[in-house]
Amino acid sequence: MNIEEWINSGIIESFVLGEATEAEAREVEEMAARHPEVETEIAETEIALEGLARKAAIMPRTGLKEDLFASLEKDNPGVVPMTEIRQPVAGQTGQKQAEVINMQAKTRQWQWLSAAAVALLILSSVLAIYYRGQWQATESQLANYIAEEQALSQQYQALRSDFNQLENQQQEVYTNPDFQQVRLQGTEVSPTAYAVVYWNDESDQVYLSPAGLPEPSSGKQYQLWGIVDGQPTSAGVFDLDSELMAMQQLDGASAFAITLEPEGGSESPTLEAMYVLGEV
Repeated sequence: MNIEEWINSGIIESFVLGEATEAEAREVEEMAARHPEVETEIAETEIALEGLARKAAIMPRTGLKEDLFASLEKDNPGVVPMTEIRQPVAGQTGQKQAEVINMQAKTRQWQWLSAAAVALLILSSVLAIYYRGQWQATESQLANYIAEEQALSQQYQALRSDFNQLENQQQEVYTNPDFQQVRLQGTEVSPTAYAVVYWNDESDQVYLSPAGLPEPSSGKQYQLWGIVDGQPTSAGVFDLDSELMAMQQLDGASAFAITLEPEGGSESPTLEAMYVLGEV
């Protein structure tokens, strides 16, 4: 989590409101010591919450004090009358003066409690909106993660299907006695190169395993040739991205060769770029 995400996590608001745990409070203090922007955010949050409380404060309506004390006098006949509370008479007993001070303190307390309750309500609404936004963002991220996971699952299933198909194909070619194994050996162009052709002379199917060929240079591509009636016949171009690949069918081949041609292949083989050759 970077510093901006940490600041927007709500921990500073909890710290300023005194609702943070001891561990969270220590974390805020440590972050403020290391990052000036955190200290600035704390100060701005304190000012914002104080201003919010001041704006939310509601002055009591005119006559509320009189109504309040009238209600108290009704329920408690011994309470000092309102006139005596507002205008203490000279020579009034200490007990009555204490009652007056006590009632005035209670009135101020009610005013503060009312303002604090409204401020708390507004702050709760602000926090609710903030955390709702956070929750919606989390839901959106979760939806993206689920979509990515589904896409990866589909890709996996497709790769698994291709792998199973290739595995079945290899099993059929390697174990079918109708396929001849023709080993192609390296030429002077590349003495260490080799490849294997699996050819079924009844169905004319041709499979190639190019595992021993070097990587072609840029703009070049390998091409498989079959020698049919003494003439080279193309069995197709290929890349070195598969262990076993199906090539074009050939009928009556007596030998196979692989040359390196321009990308896309050639109509006739480039003999000076012949990498491997093998007779049936």
